[in-house]
Amino acid sequence: MLTTVAAFREPWEAQLFCGRLEAEGIPAFVAFDCHIGIAWHYSVALGGVRVQVPADHWEDARAIESLCRAGTFKALLEHEFGDLDDVHCPICGSTAYWKRRPLFRASAAIAMLFLTGVVLPPVGWVCFCEACGKKFRAPLHERAPGEWVNIFAVIGCEGVAVALALFGVILLGTQYWLVPTLAVAMVAGLWARRWVASLDTEPE
Repeated sequence: MLTTVAAFREPWEAQLFCGRLEAEGIPAFVAFDCHIGIAWHYSVALGGVRVQVPADHWEDARAIESLCRAGTFKALLEHEFGDLDDVHCPICGSTAYWKRRPLFRASAAIAMLFLTGVVLPPVGWVCFCEACGKKFRAPLHERAPGEWVNIFAVIGCEGVAVALALFGVILLGTQYWLVPTLAVAMVAGLWARRWVASLDTEPE
């Protein structure tokens, strides 16, 4: 019988923890990673991506999970490889912070959700250092050359989707126009996925 050891918001976090358990000789399995991978914005509602182990390995797995959260394995990696390129506070250098979306982007994401049903992923974060209390910004990842052109193209596609939705609801008096709106939004989302995947491909 399998028992859940921990649940994570992101599938990659669960896969990393599963690999850590397997490296320690504990058989582990990842559940619901495909569900969250397809509908990532429902992660919290669905209970997250779960890492499960046989019931007789549960206590050992929980001990490993506690070591992971305490930063034991991270300290070993830093000792062997040096700085891990974590986000640091530019004032005091601390890595302890909490984050949220910028208010404008959060408002735009909420408006887009209600108008078209499209869920916009975050682009960057506003971070608040827990050590010195300073506010700083952290991008989701380093911008590749020409990436802003791609981002503005996606925003343009989603803007067209919003315009179609408003045109259909206000002028035509019907919500059936939302069908092509969602189609445009899906194309924009697939387009964005291709760009994100291309960022991880090193040039020859």
